[in-house]
Amino acid sequence: MDDDIPLLNTPNLVALILRDAGTGGASADGCADRLARLFGAEPPLDRAALVAHCATHLRWLCEARLVQPGGGRWTLTGRGREALAAHPDGMDLAELDAYPEFAAWLEAQDAAERPRGGPPARANACDEGYVARHEGAAFTGNPYDPGTADHQLWEKGWCEALDAEEGPGRSALTGRRRDAI
Repeated sequence: MDDDIPLLNTPNLVALILRDAGTGGASADGCADRLARLFGAEPPLDRAALVAHCATHLRWLCEARLVQPGGGRWTLTGRGREALAAHPDGMDLAELDAYPEFAAWLEAQDAAERPRGGPPARANACDEGYVARHEGAAFTGNPYDPGTADHQLWEKGWCEALDAEEGPGRSALTGRRRDAI
């Protein structure tokens, strides 16, 4: 996604999914339908891409133990209710990475893709995001395909650079503190 599409950024999509999961259950199809309605006549992505994007975020929330599967839908866990109450405007990858299960899942992906005895492959994507922020790249300038571990880690590095520059808790897109919005 080369363009700035606020509805599809991680914090907004996480907020949408957590709210849906708390009011009857969320699904990738339902989330894509809701996004299509929010976009109006012409969503920026086709339906399959919207569903895939939503499914990726559902997977992340499941790995963080914020949602759980049940009856074809995803519902909030106790941890998910706490997360939604603490972050009603959503969470970015750095905040999701604070959940040990999510961090371990990312590490397991990294280990599975790392050449035997080689350095962590993911460190480069995170470092690239950090450097990109310092060089003035936009949050939406992520060069990796959405839904990949490299994409997530590039965002994490970019957000870490933002936190280092302006203090933690700032929105990657608006620059305003999320808790002050």
